[in-house]
Amino acid sequence: MKKIIVAVMLLASFKAQSQTIDTSITRCIAAKITPIVYTSGIPSITDTITYVGVFDYKDDLKGNCVVNWVLLNINKNIIFNSYSLKQDEYESWSGSGAGLLTIIGNYLKVKFK
Repeated sequence: MKKIIVAVMLLASFKAQSQTIDTSITRCIAAKITPIVYTSGIPSITDTITYVGVFDYKDDLKGNCVVNWVLLNINKNIIFNSYSLKQDEYESWSGSGAGLLTIIGNYLKVKFK
């Protein structure tokens, strides 16, 4: 019986080492920006964007992070997209949602209010 318990413990320890930690934002974070005009779709729709938001990210804790972001107008989602952090962005990122919002704002070249 001791051999079975030891075998199960060893197997569990190997399995535990291969797991990854899921780090995801549990709520959307958004910030007001200086309004920008955005045109998208067919037929073409032009609207004024007033917010940029981060609603999810996947971080493997090994230098890879994909951020899902959105451009918003009041009560209307305009565009969803994803962005993979560059190595220098990942290394300078504090691990917070606000830090991701700053990185996405810089990527989109928007000005926060």
